[in-house]
Amino acid sequence: MHQLIRGILTNPSDKTKITLLFGINTDDDALFRTEFTQYQKQFPDRFKAVYTVTNPSPNSEFRRGRVTKELIREVVGEEEIRSAKGKVFLCGPPAMETAMVGKGRGGGGILGELGVGKELVFKF
Repeated sequence: MHQLIRGILTNPSDKTKITLLFGINTDDDALFRTEFTQYQKQFPDRFKAVYTVTNPSPNSEFRRGRVTKELIREVVGEEEIRSAKGKVFLCGPPAMETAMVGKGRGGGGILGELGVGKELVFKF
């Protein structure tokens, strides 16, 4: 995902807006944090990174929990979620992918519940 984000943001002709929801197990798993913070400063109208931690440290500055339907609604917004212009790039362990898109060809999962068509979801 980092390579894709960097490629989009450093291409002067690309105006794509990106919201990264980064679900991690512990605070130590916050990879590319320095780079993502810099991108947010450099491209405030085009990039936002939100971390959520399943097992946070006692003084964690991150949100607590997993990527949920409520978190997606809050961070991305209902209208953006259902926009045919938007795309979802998904990268993670099988259990997380299943939670997001369901099992099999039928789709579903959290993204399906939010009205995101399977044709808009790209798994890495």
